[in-house]
Amino acid sequence: MSTAVAAAPSFDLANIDALVNQIEKASEGLSSDRLNYIKFSKGDWLIGKEQETFPENSFEAIPDLPNLENGYVCWKDGQLTDELWFGIGEDLPSKDSLPDHGPYTQQNDGWSQNVRFQMNILPTMGVESPIYAQFTASSGGGQRAVGDMMKAWVREMKTGKYDTKVPVFKFSSDSYKHNTYGRVYVPLMTLDRFIDPPVVKKPTEDKSSTGSSASKDIPLE
Repeated sequence: MSTAVAAAPSFDLANIDALVNQIEKASEGLSSDRLNYIKFSKGDWLIGKEQETFPENSFEAIPDLPNLENGYVCWKDGQLTDELWFGIGEDLPSKDSLPDHGPYTQQNDGWSQNVRFQMNILPTMGVESPIYAQFTASSGGGQRAVGDMMKAWVREMKTGKYDTKVPVFKFSSDSYKHNTYGRVYVPLMTLDRFIDPPVVKKPTEDKSSTGSSASKDIPLE
């Protein structure tokens, strides 16, 4: 299975490297106990193998934006077969150049472009304790939400007022009526405020409950 360093969408924003360097140190400690996987499905935010819901179907979190990842994953017969991730500023290869793991027999088999990032969910809005989590966006609506989140962060960082601060985003949901597909739900990631980075211990991944980064159990939005 391919292993590569992680990635972000190309937003064509000036000075992104300088902005990343400014808060990368502040973001290093943004973690709690273990890595949990988050999924956005039909308007609901779900977490973990049991797909538990959040008390208000929304939560506040500090996303690790300097290490946001952009890349490709390949599914075959319900199994994650391969993955390839790139870092901020790195160019993605063309989809045609990726290995062929076919034949593909199911509708969602094959390679698809994804965006993922890790975050520290705060003990607010009914969440009892900090949660270290990873979210992967595979749909167009999910990836647009991540792009808007990045742009909001960069816009505020350019002011120079938050060099040592980290952003708190509110994660919620919205919907609209589509002429063909009916009610369509999309995730929202709204910048709420900047705070000092919390001091918490480094995460450990509990493979007995969450699986590895190449596990078929990883939920996609």
